[in-house]
Amino acid sequence: MSVCEIRSYPLHVGEGFNGKVLIVMPRPLKILSADCEFGTPKVWAIVEVGGKSEPVIFRMLDEGDEIELVEVGGLQFIDTFTQGGLHVWHIFLERVGE
Repeated sequence: MSVCEIRSYPLHVGEGFNGKVLIVMPRPLKILSADCEFGTPKVWAIVEVGGKSEPVIFRMLDEGDEIELVEVGGLQFIDTFTQGGLHVWHIFLERVGE
């Protein structure tokens, strides 16, 4: 029997940030939410303990950011939150796996 747990993963927004965040994590069974915890953007997911890790790509769009119309159909909305009054982030799941 597989065991699952809820884990949080930071969404790093640093120098050279291009709106995409790649996180290597056990295949998520369900992405729960995204928010800012102690100033750090994070995403929470239910994952299989000991499950095979794979790349998961999230798209972070700040309010007013532009995106190609063709890309919108491939994104799954996760959540919206504010970061320190400076950003209103809209988080999307772009792709799971390679």
